[in-house]
Amino acid sequence: MNILVTGANGQLAQCLKRLVYAHGNGHPDSYVGEKDYWIFADRETLDITKLDDVVDFIKKNYINVIVNCAAYTNVAKAEVDYDSAYAVNVCGSENLAFASKANGAGLIHISTDYVFDGKKGLPYLVDDATNPLNAYGKSKCDGEKVIVLQGGRYLIFRTSWLYSQYGKNFVKTIAGKCIGGEPCTVVNDQFGCPTNANDLARFIYRIITENNADNRYLSKSGIYHYCNSGEATWYDFARAIYDKIGDKVDKVQPMKTTNSGVERPMYSVMDTSLTSEIFNEEFKSWEDSLSEVINEILTEVISLIKA
Repeated sequence: MNILVTGANGQLAQCLKRLVYAHGNGHPDSYVGEKDYWIFADRETLDITKLDDVVDFIKKNYINVIVNCAAYTNVAKAEVDYDSAYAVNVCGSENLAFASKANGAGLIHISTDYVFDGKKGLPYLVDDATNPLNAYGKSKCDGEKVIVLQGGRYLIFRTSWLYSQYGKNFVKTIAGKCIGGEPCTVVNDQFGCPTNANDLARFIYRIITENNADNRYLSKSGIYHYCNSGEATWYDFARAIYDKIGDKVDKVQPMKTTNSGVERPMYSVMDTSLTSEIFNEEFKSWEDSLSEVINEILTEVISLIKA
């Protein structure tokens, strides 16, 4: 199969790239895996907001599966620059869905817990009503809708609080404070599911590569949830980071959410039972999975010190 991964510079795509590279070889933007050929495209290689470019790229490269990791994720900026968020998260998603259907390809799309308003108070099921509170959530919710309306083969995975050893994310920010001996204050009234992007990448890689024989996964069109098990507040999350690095957790202090101009869901924990049933996936606890990334970060810091 030929697999296209968009958003190549994002943390999920980078986790996928490293995983694919470990199973094959190639140059930085395309890899020959054990059975498949992977193309990692950044915005300069493929602007997903341009339909003609998307259609042409997928057709010329004989793409069988698209993994859409491209997204506008700046929650605060989306409030004042909604056109940009809409272009990537809605138009870009629609373009990929249209082109994948036209060429008989499957589409794996990454969405977010922010499609929910956080008022349920219980873990969200995939068929619970969506009601995004902010512009970012609305753009991702509308992105889901246009993919479904295209009617092709698609798998939409909502994830939450994604982090990794790559890019800018909560874990790297808090780890930096901890390593630097700084205290921090973190909100203690927003609940969610911290998710290691490496776990999500391994899952995506598995369902693509195991799909070859009988198409058993890419034919399961629908919306699913993928996040590590358990729940936490951002405060709990930060304390766990300090603890795993070996610093005193009392340096992390709780605070209540303040009016920042962007409303966020207060409880966006998601139920993953359907994903587990359909895709035979076992979910690690968020605490256990966090250790993997913390170890990566510490190894990098030690390497820099020795250098």
